[in-house]
Amino acid sequence: MEDGLAGRPSSLKMIPSYADAATGREEGKFLALDFGGTNLRIVMVHLHDGKIVDKIISSNNRLNEKTPLGADLFRQVAAHIVKFLDDHHLKPAAGEPALPLGFTFSFPVNQTSISSGTLIYWTKEFIASGVEGNDVVALLRTALHEVGLDQSINVVALVNDTVGTMAAHSFEHPETAMGVIMGTGTNACYRESISQIPKLHNPPAGKSHTIINMEWGNYDHMPATEMDELLFTHTGQPALMRFEKMTSGRYMGLLMREVITKCIADGVLFPALPQGAGWVFDPESRFDAMWMDRILTDRAPYPVTRGYLLQCAGRPADDNVFLDANHLEFLLYLSRAILSRSARFAGLMVAAVVARLYRQAPTRAMVVAVDGSVFHKSPGYDTLMQETVTQALVLAGVTPEACHVAVQHAADGSGVGAAVIAATAV
Repeated sequence: MEDGLAGRPSSLKMIPSYADAATGREEGKFLALDFGGTNLRIVMVHLHDGKIVDKIISSNNRLNEKTPLGADLFRQVAAHIVKFLDDHHLKPAAGEPALPLGFTFSFPVNQTSISSGTLIYWTKEFIASGVEGNDVVALLRTALHEVGLDQSINVVALVNDTVGTMAAHSFEHPETAMGVIMGTGTNACYRESISQIPKLHNPPAGKSHTIINMEWGNYDHMPATEMDELLFTHTGQPALMRFEKMTSGRYMGLLMREVITKCIADGVLFPALPQGAGWVFDPESRFDAMWMDRILTDRAPYPVTRGYLLQCAGRPADDNVFLDANHLEFLLYLSRAILSRSARFAGLMVAAVVARLYRQAPTRAMVVAVDGSVFHKSPGYDTLMQETVTQALVLAGVTPEACHVAVQHAADGSGVGAAVIAATAV
């Protein structure tokens, strides 16, 4: 962490956001755009009297991660915004003020101000050219201009999803110390004293602290197994985002697929399959965290697990191929092991950050705000992550009696949080 804050080589980028936590006094209506993966989310939020009094959310907005050109990708984004404003009659009339927009962009960005930043590199298998090394706010503004929204929307803040999660939660919970995403990808942020950021040569005026976007998905010191290493080689940029590839929803299912494929190829699982591993997995099929969750709740004779394997093979649901129930049960334990490791690793990372914050400024309570489908949908994930944080902090000398640390679900943090940051920026 200290290397990243000083600008020395580190797998943790430790990027200043130029934003600070909310005060709870922000007021008005604000638009938020949440670009965190293939599902674009658009949110309108009304803040009043320290509360989020109203919000409109649109979540069914698909983006194609294989779009080859960046301009075309941002045109997809702009088209979804047009539809959202039209559907909800939110477009300002001629002469009315433009809607302030906070832009959550959940990829590694070198942020240079509250409303500008260049993409360092794509993650989550996005490939669009013309984006890496360029200002993503400028790309969004160009796309908005092309659809006639440049006078209707004012992009006032660029926000990482973790920063948004922390901002949203801190609006109503001032003891919030961290924001964490455990979903398609993973990342974390926390509030740091500007005096502890040697590389920040142009600090935001009038602020003593800023939120640090850690980009912890790139952390490379967690122990990796043989199967992790195999997965890395089958993903884009194998040397990068190792922690994300070991813990996030985008990759845990792919890791499970790698394990199953190897076990079948070695004759350990389902030896009766007529065509080995090639039978089970069609090239276009893949596991994801959602299916791991369903496998976890399956019970003997494991019809859900069997059905999914058949689906992945492109076989009919009534295919009578023999799949040993004990082997199907093994997939339940495999799902549990992969998800449990993710929760444990995430908890250890949180504990390390909280311990640093406590040493800097001891306090009786801290809240860790967590958003993301893996955290709030995977059975038992939240409990195991909380247990790990508590246990690791005790080992670090921070007992629950000294500082109570609560890991809390921050619903819709990455969307509402961008609106909250936009409110702090106007």
